[in-house]
Amino acid sequence: MSLERKIILSFVISATIIAVFAVSSYVNFLEVRKEIRYLELADTVRSKSLQLRRHEKNFFLYGDSKEINEVHTYLRDLKTVLGQGRKSYNTEKLLGLENKIDEYSQRFNRIERIHRDFLKEFTWLKPLRKEYSSFFPLIESTFLERPLVNAELIEKIFSLKLSSPVIAGLRELNDEISSLRKNGEEILTLSKDLDRSAREKAERAISLSQTAALVLFPLFLIFGLAALFVISHSVVKRLKILTTAIEKTGKGDFLSLPVPEKQDEVGVLIKTFNKMES
Repeated sequence: MSLERKIILSFVISATIIAVFAVSSYVNFLEVRKEIRYLELADTVRSKSLQLRRHEKNFFLYGDSKEINEVHTYLRDLKTVLGQGRKSYNTEKLLGLENKIDEYSQRFNRIERIHRDFLKEFTWLKPLRKEYSSFFPLIESTFLERPLVNAELIEKIFSLKLSSPVIAGLRELNDEISSLRKNGEEILTLSKDLDRSAREKAERAISLSQTAALVLFPLFLIFGLAALFVISHSVVKRLKILTTAIEKTGKGDFLSLPVPEKQDEVGVLIKTFNKMES
């Protein structure tokens, strides 16, 4: 193979390795960027889920209507974030979390309705037992936190049957709150699992990018140096022999060099020199 072809071949192989490295780096960069955005999405979902649970607990503890508005605000935010996320990352985890958020929203709406109905019924009952008026603020402030305890208390104070709307409402409220809390724990679990999965994917993408760099770049250096060494060593060694022979010829010592095995430019030059010597 001629020296020119060797140089061209070495350049083509080196350029190919560089191109593969560049394409691989670009693809890995896109993948890393995608996973980082997914990680940001997961972190946002986890953060808003925690805030949702915090306002939910505050509502059950204090019965503040502001907490109801906060709960609905975070539910809307979560639905918006998950809806936007599913456009880019249509995964089962996002779909499952979105379904749980919808279930939570429907259940919280039922609790709101029961809450309003109870206050309306209890307001109607209070004039019937004015002698127990000291208990009324306690009942109104704790019925969301302890529905069954308050159901028993109201049953004794007002001598109501279990089928009465107030007692039935508190029992239903207890069931809905228990289910809502369980639903909230599932949302937190799913959001934490989503966050952990996103972190693992981001770390895996970064690891692949590092591996590609550690493999392809040294490969390029090794091949480039090897090609440079082989070509330069082969050419320089024979040119030195030819230079020595030319110097001897100048002093009147005519000699023939060994016939070269490699039929490249330097080999042709040595053959021509031998003819001239003859």
